[in-house]
Amino acid sequence: MQFRENRKRVLGFCVKAAAIAFAATMAPLVAMPLASAASTPAEACGSGFREIDHHDLPLGTVYLFYNGSDNCVVTWKNSYSGTPTIVSAGIQLADQPSTKVSDSGSDYKYYAGPVKISAGGKCIQWDGEAQKPGNVATIDNYWKSGSSHCG
Repeated sequence: MQFRENRKRVLGFCVKAAAIAFAATMAPLVAMPLASAASTPAEACGSGFREIDHHDLPLGTVYLFYNGSDNCVVTWKNSYSGTPTIVSAGIQLADQPSTKVSDSGSDYKYYAGPVKISAGGKCIQWDGEAQKPGNVATIDNYWKSGSSHCG
């Protein structure tokens, strides 16, 4: 009888200890805040960036920001916000495709980017797109600059 009582206590203790250990392990995962989306294109690039140019698309706007050393591009959806669609943002040193930095996806709900590049004393090219739902891309909803913003 004594053996069974001790065994029940030991098993009960082990179950409680395992539950406490599991809860302690999972607590940091539950307590960690989820990354939130930016509420403006400028906020997506971060502090210190100011808008220096933009290009309107039928369903969104491609924004170019600068902070004194880096350029940043964000494509912000103006239509179908909250609905997953193809959206992209890209930037590169002018006429140097190997330097391209881009962000694109077919399930973006609000914006693509930020993508950043340092281009001191050089020209850049920047681009973006915002498509309709259905993963059917049309050229009307894509834009790419020529060589621009040199310096």
